[in-house]
Amino acid sequence: MASLFRSLIVKKYSLKPVKYQIAIQSLLIFFVCLLGVLPVAINGTIVELSLEQALVFASMFSIGIGCVNAFVELQSHETKLVYLVSGKRILSSIRILFIELFDVLLQSTLNYIVLLIWFHFFRSENGVSLEIFCFFLIGSIQYFLISYFLSYCFKSPMGSLAILLLFPILVQPFIERVVEPLTSYLFYNIVADTILGRASNLQLCIYVIGLVCSLGATLYFLVRNQEVK
Repeated sequence: MASLFRSLIVKKYSLKPVKYQIAIQSLLIFFVCLLGVLPVAINGTIVELSLEQALVFASMFSIGIGCVNAFVELQSHETKLVYLVSGKRILSSIRILFIELFDVLLQSTLNYIVLLIWFHFFRSENGVSLEIFCFFLIGSIQYFLISYFLSYCFKSPMGSLAILLLFPILVQPFIERVVEPLTSYLFYNIVADTILGRASNLQLCIYVIGLVCSLGATLYFLVRNQEVK
């Protein structure tokens, strides 16, 4: 089993789409670092990005991880290959999901280290609490799972990316006008509030339920993808 995990990890990081995704994410992290030292004026007010706010942006980059990994999976059918080795659909899906989550946690941790070093030297910030760091990792996993299973659901990673990027631009303002109290319970705002340390108990409960549902939906699509047609 250990050799299978190593083989899957080595193969994942040898794929060109994954390499491109890591390169683009590195550029986005560098852009966030620049926002941390360059003053940004919004409506005449100078806004300085803090480390916690930078982590909110960094967690959203996991959307790209989910879309790219789903694209690779839909193209190569990696789960079917693991299924042929193990002979068990659910077990092989769990293995694949474990590798995917390991990838998200690894990239998110590296992003945090880069941001931590940058903000320490340029903004004299000494990091965040363990609780905030854990919420950052969980938020990254949540974005990844949602983009991953939406890519499977629509059979289109680009469609998933478009939905997740356009939702806060087109749909969220409409919800704010019609049912404003519900906006704080959208997963975008819940992830941001948990990382910024201002989430309510109800938000945390909804967050846990959404995380479990996203995990279950992702595992379901992975298992279904192994059906031999």
